[in-house]
Amino acid sequence: MAQEQVGSNCFFKCAPYRPDHDWVNSLKFVAVANGTIVAATFACSILITSDSSPAIQEIHIPTKANDPEILKLFVDHTGSHIVVTLANGENWYHSATATQVPRRLTKWKGLVIKEIAFNPLGNPRSTNTILVGTVCGCIYEAQLDVDGLDLYFSLVFRLNSMTSISGLYFETIHQSPGHTRVTFAVLTTTQPQNRLYHFSGGSTIRSLFTQHQSLLMPSSFFEMPGYVQNAELQCSVMHQRGKVVWSLGVLSSSGIFEGKFELNLDASPLPPEPIVARARMWTYPRKQTPRSVSLLDAQYLLLYETLLLVACRQTGLILEEISLLPGSAYVASTGAFVQDCVEGTLWLNAGKLYSISTVISEPHARWSVYLQHAAVSGHEPSFDISHQYCHSVRQKSLSMFTRGSYFFDNLNFTVAARYFSIQNVASFEEVALSFIRTGETDALAAFLAAGLDTLNSHHKTQVAIVGT
Repeated sequence: MAQEQVGSNCFFKCAPYRPDHDWVNSLKFVAVANGTIVAATFACSILITSDSSPAIQEIHIPTKANDPEILKLFVDHTGSHIVVTLANGENWYHSATATQVPRRLTKWKGLVIKEIAFNPLGNPRSTNTILVGTVCGCIYEAQLDVDGLDLYFSLVFRLNSMTSISGLYFETIHQSPGHTRVTFAVLTTTQPQNRLYHFSGGSTIRSLFTQHQSLLMPSSFFEMPGYVQNAELQCSVMHQRGKVVWSLGVLSSSGIFEGKFELNLDASPLPPEPIVARARMWTYPRKQTPRSVSLLDAQYLLLYETLLLVACRQTGLILEEISLLPGSAYVASTGAFVQDCVEGTLWLNAGKLYSISTVISEPHARWSVYLQHAAVSGHEPSFDISHQYCHSVRQKSLSMFTRGSYFFDNLNFTVAARYFSIQNVASFEEVALSFIRTGETDALAAFLAAGLDTLNSHHKTQVAIVGT
């Protein structure tokens, strides 16, 4: 039967940011926070700009090292505090709101920093307490101040020296108003043990790790399958009545490890670790491991060498492919998604800087996108998801009609009859005649029997057809 158009399947638009500026063609790392864009170049300098202040400020890192190389770039959620770590173990701090030149972090000397978990309670003047993870499995507690004070830098936890910290996140939870009862931390490690650790307890960061380090509370972790060369940890938190729920994803060679942890704050005594509500491995839709991944509400964005894929989190289907670079050009090995968690914007560093925007209003258009892909593939879960996202009677009817049309076109007439009986896109007579033309009397009988339950005294023609 003829298919009716159900809408566009374009979810996202990926556009170069300020293509008139040469600086966008030579970016090594990018971080975006609170509307401030900070980029590291291959010439050991950082570039700072924003939409509110479009001028581009270039800051050179005043190192005396020969051929210096920026290894990582970190920016706190205010967009004010910037930490640059070099491959030779030098670490530098710069304030985006101050006029001073970058200063060397002497207490951090000789440490190759892999991850920094900034404190949501920080402000433009001070980072407040932060966690710093290194390539040799150490976690430090630190605080940086815009006035040039490194208030403290102290080792709080050590894993195997051959284990590198590849992801780090923490949050302070108030179990009751004005009284801190628990601090929660999540970290991932790479070689040689591919593990996801989680810690909870203690009224301070130091007390949290002290009780785990002294084995008063055992460390809890998951062994994740697959090889992780450079794991990405993405974590979000939701505060619900009486509990805190963390959702996280970790990029690995085998897929994306998805986890959900719940901590019951009403329990007495407080549980030593959160309850694992869900843990599973989401398999990539292609054999290759993506360069980077971004976790959205209903989709994953996957970055490959030449393109960006949009995949459904529930079904794994590829919803959209976006070509990034012309011809035989490839995304740089340092290419990655960058999210501004404050303003909710999404960016892509692919050597050039791209802004990623939603083309359609997701909640109102998901049903049509999933329906189009289901109509092509016949993927049953996609039909179900499409129907769940329908907001009107018309959308639900079109969903059932499209589902019936797929089975009709694939000669599964009995199943098609079931869905045609609960839609009103095609008339009763039109569907019945379609089954008559194909000679499918069993399917016609099933359709008529199902349709009889929905008819009343006002449908005299339909009742007469069924009666004969």
